[in-house]
Amino acid sequence: MERLTELAEGKGKYISKHILAEENGDFSGEAIERLAKFENLLEEMMHQKDELPRELAKLREQGKEKTYSFREILSNKLTIETFLRIMKDFGIE
Repeated sequence: MERLTELAEGKGKYISKHILAEENGDFSGEAIERLAKFENLLEEMMHQKDELPRELAKLREQGKEKTYSFREILSNKLTIETFLRIMKDFGIE
């Protein structure tokens, strides 16, 4: 992956040459597009974090704890929780 940001020397801030200022005050560019995709991903993961336990509860009520579907959903839940924990470790919540 090509980085679109770099740490500015001595400033403790990240800078990018991949952002364009528009005349109306908005910004665009490759870095903005990647940030938007990342935010969409994180938003979906947070939604799944809330939704998957509901799906598991429904399957438990039906006595389907040993089915492939249950195990797949449980695996997805654990993967998402791990992903979100790593994001939190990097200060992204």
